Amino acid sequence: MFVIDDSSAVAGSDEMSEIGKFNNELKDQGHFVMAEGIKSGEQAAIFDNRGGHTKETSGSLYDISENYSGFWIIEVENDDRARSSAQSASRACNRKIELPSFLQLTPR
Repeated sequence: MFVIDDSSAVAGSDEMSEIGKFNNELKDQGHFVMAEGIKSGEQAAIFDNRGGHTKETSGSLYDISENYSGFWIIEVENDDRARSSAQSASRACNRKIELPSFLQLTPR
């Protein structure tokens, strides 16, 4: 789950407390894999070494007002549980949440 932020948003102590509670709930339920904050896209770099020609560009790939500011990796039993977790994450951090899924390349 990706946290979607705008450049003016800063998580306050109340939000950080709610995020901590949410993380503990995920851990108690056995769904937590990892979570982390991400610096703004302005501090990112893009690397392209296709064709043997290295190109490095400063900044984000996208020139928009929103960016990813954090993520959770969770392991849940089905899509309904993942959607429920995304709704809870959005409430906890008071931000929009994007819920992508991993590709299933190898059997579990």
